[in-house]
Amino acid sequence: MQVKISIASYSPGSLRSILGYIYLQYLSMAPVKFEQQTSDILCCFFEESYLETDSGNDFDPVKIATQLRQLGDHYDETVIQPLMRKVQKADADQAADVFNNSVDSLCKMWVAERPEIASEKHLLKATMALSLYMKRNCPDLSTHVRGAITNIINNRLGNWIMQQGGWERFTKVLQGDVPCRVSITVPELFQS
Repeated sequence: MQVKISIASYSPGSLRSILGYIYLQYLSMAPVKFEQQTSDILCCFFEESYLETDSGNDFDPVKIATQLRQLGDHYDETVIQPLMRKVQKADADQAADVFNNSVDSLCKMWVAERPEIASEKHLLKATMALSLYMKRNCPDLSTHVRGAITNIINNRLGNWIMQQGGWERFTKVLQGDVPCRVSITVPELFQS
């Protein structure tokens, strides 16, 4: 949703009120839509069925899942295997936590190697690489760590993906056609 406001016709107090209202509307609608889109993308990523809806926009979960697979496909198996062995050895109720720790370890390693790339992109790549390895080599773990994958994307990467324009625009970021955005958060606008 795009909203155009001519700031010349509003006082700073009125503009803050308008932006506050828009921000609250964004907060109330965006997470549910984003989480549903993430769920659809992960269904496609893991090649599961999902309820396809005609939303009339640029959101294509199959295309995004394919690009996430391509992003995750570039991994060094000698680095991934020890991390996934830890996940495999964990009890079912501990698998998600061990998976999270493995993602963090891999991400930190990649950030140290390539600090010029946004740390969020490293986190997404690490998540997708470990997920793809798990899908191919130990599919029985999928049910145990699926919640962790969803949590990483929705809670740790959600704001960043939304700053890039949401899932609809994110495919261009993955392709490198559009640089990653870093922007101020709306609450900063309300500071005097």
